Amino acid sequence: GANFALVCGSVLAVVRAVGTPPRTTAVIGALVILAFVVLVRPSPSVLRAAMMGAVGILALASSRRSQAIPALGTATIVGLLWWPGLAVSPGFALSVAATGGLVVLGAPIRDRLTRRRVPRGLAEVLAMAIAAQIVTAPIIAGLSGSYSAVSVVANVLVAPVVGVIAIAGTAAALVGAIGPPSGICADVALVVLRGLIPEVWWMLACARTAANTPWARLPVPDGAVGAVVVIAVTVVVVLVVRNRHTRRLRSRVRRVWQHERRERATASAAGR
Repeated sequence: GANFALVCGSVLAVVRAVGTPPRTTAVIGALVILAFVVLVRPSPSVLRAAMMGAVGILALASSRRSQAIPALGTATIVGLLWWPGLAVSPGFALSVAATGGLVVLGAPIRDRLTRRRVPRGLAEVLAMAIAAQIVTAPIIAGLSGSYSAVSVVANVLVAPVVGVIAIAGTAAALVGAIGPPSGICADVALVVLRGLIPEVWWMLACARTAANTPWARLPVPDGAVGAVVVIAVTVVVVLVVRNRHTRRLRSRVRRVWQHERRERATASAAGR
């Protein structure tokens, strides 16, 4: 879904920059998604990613959760009706949960981080990683009996290269599909792909390093018990963070109020 959102979002950004009307932009977005599905060959995972990517594009274009949430529900229902096997697909459950988390939690987490003076670009990446972690961790724990404490850090570290790999890789695939395998277009595509070697190396290095850390797979009970345990721990952590923030806010308000009282008392004494 992220790859679809990156590629289609880039195309839509260019289209909107030249002043294309909204309806035409929507049609172009749908055509780009369809072309991407054809390019990478339709399969359950690709169709699932296309549906979730379309919801992500809608959320990005509209910047309104009220529109993205019904779109997510519609995409989920249509996907299940078209391909009932998705009902028992762990990947489908994770995709729906992650997309819902990004739509519902992404903006509030980003705003909270920016209020704490986190640079907006970093806040956007952290918000996506944290939101996805919060909603998918219980599902992963229930399925695998493990919890990863390094996934947020790993996602943040690879975020700068993911977009480059997705967009440049898609462009190389499109160019390489033109003409014979030994033609000029294939050579151009090969040059583009070789240019992505540093980015791919960085992504693999981050994945290997994160996977080899002691915190990569923390054992938890599998099944519903593991999911409930992870949810409970997540709720406790969120409450602790919010309470700390609330205490700091109350302390600041108290200091300001006391300062105002002292100033008023001083002004009143001077007036007398």
